[in-house]
Amino acid sequence: MSELEFSIYSYLAQNKGRVVSKKEIFEKIWKKTDEKYISESKLLEVYISYIRKKMGKDYIKTRKGF
Repeated sequence: MSELEFSIYSYLAQNKGRVVSKKEIFEKIWKKTDEKYISESKLLEVYISYIRKKMGKDYIKTRKGF
């Protein structure tokens, strides 16, 4: 697992049981706050897919609309 994948996974694990928004992850992991960049970027989805391939699909759940 890459350092970035681990950072994302660790942040999600620290917030287990709580919905974490894409914006919040971008602000905490990438230090990005530009709303347009965040909404148009597929970067997080790509890294989540990498994590799911390595850890299994049951470890991270996606809630659309949050």
